[in-house]
Amino acid sequence: MKWEMVYATRDLSDYYRIMGALKNVGLKPRTKTISAGAGTGNGHGFECNYQIFVPVESIHRAEESLKCC
Repeated sequence: MKWEMVYATRDLSDYYRIMGALKNVGLKPRTKTISAGAGTGNGHGFECNYQIFVPVESIHRAEESLKCC
């Protein structure tokens, strides 16, 4: 099965809002998390990028469900 990214964010509450919208229409999204930063004394903290994927055949349904968000 091929997957396509429908959304990417660094904000955790935004991530949960989008995941909820996709699940509410019956989709089962997957997430890829990209982490950066060590948070070790140089003034930079831990940063995470959340990429949300749905099956290619569900992309239009996913995009429609995210229009209201």
